[in-house]
Amino acid sequence: MGFLDQLTDMVGGEKFNQYKNILSWIETQGGIRGLINKFEQQGFGGIIQSWIGSGENLPVSMEQISSIFGTSNISALASKVGLNSEQTSSLIAEYLPKLVNTATPDGKIPEKLDLTSIGLKLLKDKFFGS
Repeated sequence: MGFLDQLTDMVGGEKFNQYKNILSWIETQGGIRGLINKFEQQGFGGIIQSWIGSGENLPVSMEQISSIFGTSNISALASKVGLNSEQTSSLIAEYLPKLVNTATPDGKIPEKLDLTSIGLKLLKDKFFGS
């Protein structure tokens, strides 16, 4: 049994698949650069820039997530992961700052960025420490 299989068993297959689906969805939003554009277009550029920079990460609310990505986009993702829109927005609001912060350790967006690997590392660190 491989590491990902063991991790899936530990966190429960459904939860792990939800997490993977959210990571894939973030990629479909244009990755980090797409996220920056979406946040800036909705007037929340300062929030995402705080995650990229070296200072404190500003929080993002469920309502802001819905505003940034649109309720229909969140609803579609919610259906895919088996949660309601509020739960899905809450998960995104909780994990997106950590994901972006981890993906941009030097305050810059790397040329080759694999968000799925970074997200899985965050999940692994949550259960096994860094």
